[in-house]
Amino acid sequence: MACHSSSFYDPPLDWERLLRQAQSLECHRMLALGLFLAKDLLEAQVPEKVLQVLGNELVAQSLCRRISHRLFLEQNIQTKASEELLVQLRVMPRLRDRIRYALYFALERIEPNAKDRKTLRLPAFLSFFYYLMRPLRMVREYGLDLWKSFLK
Repeated sequence: MACHSSSFYDPPLDWERLLRQAQSLECHRMLALGLFLAKDLLEAQVPEKVLQVLGNELVAQSLCRRISHRLFLEQNIQTKASEELLVQLRVMPRLRDRIRYALYFALERIEPNAKDRKTLRLPAFLSFFYYLMRPLRMVREYGLDLWKSFLK
């Protein structure tokens, strides 16, 4: 069986249509971040005209630098959940989407863990209070970063 390049069989990408769709779906920043990362990390071929159009996406450029830098830090193998959340929030252009995602993120992680139990030691019959306490601890721990990302 002969090996072939997929680009030989794939039709060329309609970059103008892609940019229009991203704009109409309000995910222009997400597209920009993806293309900047593909270009910087994978040396993907992105037309200069497209890069010029995306050049005003300063948030996406900043996130690209941040993500690229963090990928190659030896001492930080695992990304903290808060860092992941901040990237997701910054890439979203609308405040309502940020709030919705932050709530989903928080609810997904509401299960109390060892850190919650260490913060306040409760007898077993009061352990249900950890479910009430966890969101408060998370806001205290991550709240300032979250609010900063909402306002950007």
